[in-house]
Amino acid sequence: MLPTLCRVLAAPLRQLAGAFDDLGIRLKSGDTGAVTALENQFTGISAVSAKGGAPITERTDQNAG
Repeated sequence: MLPTLCRVLAAPLRQLAGAFDDLGIRLKSGDTGAVTALENQFTGISAVSAKGGAPITERTDQNAG
C-alpha cells in the first residue's frame, strides 16, 4: 500500500516544496494569500494520505526524538 501512496503523494509534495521556495518572494510582494495557498495544498496532501491509510499527525512534543 505505501508504495502506491508514495506515488500518489510525490507530485503534490513536489508542488508544495516549490510553493515554499516561492513563499518569500510572494510575501515580500504583498501576496499574503500565499500562506493560505500553502495551507490548502497541505490540507489536500493530508487528506490523500489519510485516505491511503497513513494519516499525517501533528507532533506537539517538542522534546521527542
